[in-house]
Order: sequence, then C-alpha cells, then structure tokens
Amino acid sequence: LHHITSPTGSGKTLSYLLPTLSQLKKDEEGVGMLTAAHRPRAIILTANKELVLQCRNVGKQVSHHCKLRV
Repeated sequence: LHHITSPTGSGKTLSYLLPTLSQLKKDEEGVGMLTAAHRPRAIILTANKELVLQCRNVGKQVSHHCKLRV
C-alpha cells in the first residue's frame, strides 16, 4: 500500500478550501449576499479533530478577505 503525502505547509488545505470559497462567492451573486449569509452552504468533513481545527483556522484566515464566515 502506497501513501501519498505532502509536507506540512504545502497547501493541501487551501487546495480544497479556495475552490469552495470561490464557489460560495459566485453563488452569492445569484441569490444575494443577505440571503446567502444566513444559512450553512458548505460542510467539510475531515478524518480527525486536528484536521477540523486546521481547516477552521485556515478557513477563517482566508474567508476574512472574501467576507465569508467560517
């Protein structure tokens, strides 16, 4: 069994967060920001709590710039 890994800090988390955030911003254009802001629109599942915390922290840093809430 071969494992595919990348070093810490290589952008694995951003590789799926950025397209997700981009799509959420595009969706806001269609329904309006106020309507979109009051409901969950994406769920990211991870294998363990450490990855949850990492995704949340990276997501908060990035989402601040595009005015989305994590």
